[in-house]
Amino acid sequence: MKSLLRGKKRNRTVLSQMLINLALILISLIWVIPVWVLVSASFTDETALTTKGYGLWPSQFSTAAYNYLFHYPQAVLNAYGISITVTFFGTIGTLLVVSMLAYALSRVDFQWRRPISFIVFFTMLFNGGMIATYIFIANTLHLVDSLLALILPIMVNTWFVFLMRSYFSELPGN
Repeated sequence: MKSLLRGKKRNRTVLSQMLINLALILISLIWVIPVWVLVSASFTDETALTTKGYGLWPSQFSTAAYNYLFHYPQAVLNAYGISITVTFFGTIGTLLVVSMLAYALSRVDFQWRRPISFIVFFTMLFNGGMIATYIFIANTLHLVDSLLALILPIMVNTWFVFLMRSYFSELPGN
């Protein structure tokens, strides 16, 4: 009787291990396939990409992307420099602006706390959208072709303001 129960337990263990392995294989494929499509696209001719789209295998094999990469490395380095600069200054600016606003909104004795909280919350629910943001940056701020056009719009993230306000509210002395 005990050996029969052990055999059923062993079968359940083997079945559960097979199901876990199958699930992990499927999850791995979900993560690996986009990378494979990206590598395939890097070896596909540009005109074939625009006409036929992306696929798991290059439709017209070409190393033009890698030729460009090795002949003009400055373009890639410039792009990385811009990404790093925007990330660095955007993070510092966002932390500075969001923490100052959130600290002010967390103070119970701040008289403008409710109206400003409403304005921040309202903009989180109903933002102007992409076109209104572009018009504001281009026509009002005149920041077209500028790194500030990438940094300034993300400096006041309303969700971050509410997270920081909740944190500051929990600190003693508020």
